[in-house]
Amino acid sequence: MQGCRLPPDVAAISSAISACAESEWERSLCLFAKMQERSLEPDTLSFLAVLGACENEFQWRIALQLLADLEGRGLEGSVPIYSSVMTSLEKVGHWSSALSLLTRCDQQHLTTDLIIQNAALGACQLRNAWTAALCLTSELEPRTLRPNVLTFSK
Repeated sequence: MQGCRLPPDVAAISSAISACAESEWERSLCLFAKMQERSLEPDTLSFLAVLGACENEFQWRIALQLLADLEGRGLEGSVPIYSSVMTSLEKVGHWSSALSLLTRCDQQHLTTDLIIQNAALGACQLRNAWTAALCLTSELEPRTLRPNVLTFSK
């Protein structure tokens, strides 16, 4: 960007973060940090891009820190944001944090989708937390979510 003499903005850096997310997650984090060093305020899309990098590389602790940072800045978490964090937790089977994240979604009156619910179930399944998984499955009906094949395969 600077070789072209274009000043980098939040959208451009967020795009670069997304481009690096698949195979260079550390570079994504570096770009995210540099954005802030340049006094550019990351937006929800910036956070979503860097969370995607964490999701791909099992970086659940960083994902939780980024979520706290997002909320600390007064930005609202969205279903895609929480879904990305939940997927990070699912991949490592951190089911207690997954359940806490579902509670936070409820507290913020976010209508979770089946993707988030299935990811939480996946975290439970990975660590054989079957009682938690049964409780989650029983909560699907009051949430008007219809379990699918993936739900019952967890």
